[in-house]
Amino acid sequence: MGRSWSAHDALKLLFLDGVSRPFVKPRPDPIWIFGIQKAGTTVFAKTLAAATEQTSLMDTPLMWGTWRPPLSAADLGRIMRRNPITFSPQILKEPTATFYPDACLAQTTRKRHVLLLRNPANNIRSVMDRMGLNGKGKVPPGIQAQIHPVYKAYQRELGLPHPLALAHRWVLAHEHAAWEDPNIAVFTYEGFMSDTERALKAAADHVGLPITGDFQSTLNQQHQPAGKNRSRTPEAFFGPEVLEQIQSITRPAYNRLLERAFV
Repeated sequence: MGRSWSAHDALKLLFLDGVSRPFVKPRPDPIWIFGIQKAGTTVFAKTLAAATEQTSLMDTPLMWGTWRPPLSAADLGRIMRRNPITFSPQILKEPTATFYPDACLAQTTRKRHVLLLRNPANNIRSVMDRMGLNGKGKVPPGIQAQIHPVYKAYQRELGLPHPLALAHRWVLAHEHAAWEDPNIAVFTYEGFMSDTERALKAAADHVGLPITGDFQSTLNQQHQPAGKNRSRTPEAFFGPEVLEQIQSITRPAYNRLLERAFV
């Protein structure tokens, strides 16, 4: 089906998947764009899709909350087969998939995919902004009910304040052996934003798609709501002590992936 989807299309897709399920199969060769929430995957994947004139899936509630425990290949395969129109685009981007890359790679005949990496402190600050939390992890009245129950259970299990729980969650997503495979190209959000054309060409070359379309208008869109603390440095947001703890937790995995990153 020749179009692109986002989470806003979920109800429409529920109907389309239901009526098409008996005779339609999900795309056999999707390209996965991995990267956790607020890592910049939306602007990266949308720009890549526009530049290569490919259809795309930008987030799906079908996979939300499936990171703990992570979906198995069999479970993800069942979800994709039951929702063939949702998973019909060429480029698939759902941040939760970053927690179980092997299950995702088992659903495609393509070998080459992309992981987008963002500086952990900035990534975590942005996630906390989205959750309505301040730098100390204080939960304002009325916000607790809006936090996903899978994450709340994880945070309670660790017994840590939100900034440190999210740091461990960051590591959980980025410690998979799949990220050491050269077929998974690692790009940084910071490098993509500072030299978009170079990063975009490298990503398109890696996954085997020619750049044939105009992507500037897509790049310049505001794809996600801007966080109110976006302009604050991590040190100002978290405080030096909490920032140092976040960096200590995430540094080994981050540095290992930076060594592989294209930009």
